[in-house]
Amino acid sequence: MSSQPEIMLPLDPMQVSLHVVVVEDHPALRELICSSLSQNGCLVTGVSCAEDVDQIRTTQPTDVFVVDLNLPGEDGLSLTRRLRASNPLVGIVLLTARNEVQDRVAGYESGADIYIVKPVSEQELMASVKAVARKKKSHEQVISSMRSDPLVLDRTSLKLLGAQGEPIRLSFAEATVLAALAKAPGQRLEVWQIIANLGLKADSYSRSTLAVRMTRLRKKLVAAGAPEDCLEALRNEGYQLCVAVSVL
Repeated sequence: MSSQPEIMLPLDPMQVSLHVVVVEDHPALRELICSSLSQNGCLVTGVSCAEDVDQIRTTQPTDVFVVDLNLPGEDGLSLTRRLRASNPLVGIVLLTARNEVQDRVAGYESGADIYIVKPVSEQELMASVKAVARKKKSHEQVISSMRSDPLVLDRTSLKLLGAQGEPIRLSFAEATVLAALAKAPGQRLEVWQIIANLGLKADSYSRSTLAVRMTRLRKKLVAAGAPEDCLEALRNEGYQLCVAVSVL
């Protein structure tokens, strides 16, 4: 395990468009991958273990992680899950010698965008890095173009975005209910419809529990800039969303 992350700069800093973090414990292979990406215009940070990822300090946010599965300490699958949970939009490329179907499935289920089996050509690796970076950039551009709307629900990152202020973090259930209300006719749903959207059965989910959940959602809508009456309880019926929300 290295004490300090290894920083490798591109040949021409003016060409920097992507920041790639390479997590590979084999020194020679890590140097080769970093050098290849660097020569293709990336700012590259190379580290030997998952634990060193937390120690990286750069002024440019990470666009793509290239992760080996067989790492000392925390393994690549665990790191991938952690990275995906903390940054839903970051690109993750798994680069590994494991080529079994179950390994690929585990990689994708952990949150990887692309799974590549070693050895890999420079062209394929660079194409993979660019592909996941384009996906991230495209998603961010769509969010930016929608910021003129009163509220934007980004279901990928589970965030509610207002015209001003910090994004509000939603739970998966809250984002699911809000998206369903925003897309419903008249932005209105009956109680049983809301419960069904949560994947639950109406006879096993109490109205009081739902009321608590909807109160929390209303508070988060208000925190994002919506008016106090943004979510109305319809007596003996359900709930109505009273503010425009764009769903991404």
